[in-house]
Amino acid sequence: MIRKILLCTDGSEGALRAARTVADLARPLRAEVVLASVFSPPVGAALWTNEPLPLNVEDVLHSGESVRTVLTKESAAILAAAGVTYRISVETGDPVQSILDLAQREEVDLVVVGSRGLGGFQSLLLGSVSDSLAHNAPCPVLIVR
Repeated sequence: MIRKILLCTDGSEGALRAARTVADLARPLRAEVVLASVFSPPVGAALWTNEPLPLNVEDVLHSGESVRTVLTKESAAILAAAGVTYRISVETGDPVQSILDLAQREEVDLVVVGSRGLGGFQSLLLGSVSDSLAHNAPCPVLIVR
C-alpha cells in the first residue's frame, strides 16, 4: 500500500505534470506527500564565467532557499487544490544523492519525478536524475513524461 510519496520538483513543466499525477494518485489513497526540492550550489560556475563566486557560504545557501521556495510554490498549489496532505522538504547537495537519502530517511513507498528537468547539454554533463533514481532508489520510482 502506498502511504507516503516523495514528489521531487525542479520547477520544470515535467515536475508540474508529476505534481498533477501525484495529486490524482495520493487523494484516493490518502497518502502523505513529501514535496522535495534540491539546491545544488554552483561550485563549478567559476569555470564558465569571469565573475568571482560569492565567498560567503551563507549567502549562497540563502539564495538556494529562495530558489527552492519558488520551485515548490506551483507544485504545492496543485497538491493543496486537490486536498492532498503534504509537507515541503528542502535539501542542499547533489540532487540524486539528496533524493535517495530523503527517500530512505522518510521511508517513502514511492518516488515520483518528471522525466526531464535539465536541458540537453546540462543533462549530458550531469547525467539523468530520473534514470539514476530509477536504478538506485529503495522503493519504486514513477517517472512522469
